[in-house]
Amino acid sequence: PDTDPNLIRDILKQNRIDESEQTIHEALSLAEKINLRMAIAPSHLCLSQIYEKKGDYEKSLKHYKLYHQVKEEIQNTQATLKAKSLQLTSKMESAQKEAEITRLKNIELKNAFQIIEDKNKDIMDSIRYAKRIQNSLMPTEKYIERIINKKKE
Repeated sequence: PDTDPNLIRDILKQNRIDESEQTIHEALSLAEKINLRMAIAPSHLCLSQIYEKKGDYEKSLKHYKLYHQVKEEIQNTQATLKAKSLQLTSKMESAQKEAEITRLKNIELKNAFQIIEDKNKDIMDSIRYAKRIQNSLMPTEKYIERIINKKKE
């Protein structure tokens, strides 16, 4: 968030300190209105340098402290955003892993279901085959009735 040191040097070399002070105050005011922290910090640093050149060390120190305060806020915000970004990235990776696990489980379940269906078909085929064999070996009801009726006679 530092400003270009050449810019500060140029402003101070022009020896138009009052004009520069006014311009930077306007820039600071505008930056504060829109809460543009990246412009507020360098403005305070420039004002600190201007007041130092003017010999107003109290205002120079005030703006220098404000510069560091805003700079620290920017760094804290950036650190917070980076931490949140890392958390979000971690959550996304975790969700992707969970989705892959679910996909693999679904594949396993489909395979298991197919195996069960195949086994069920084999069992039903075996039952039908056994029934055909049993039916071919067993006499029919009519045949049994005829035999019973013959014995009764």
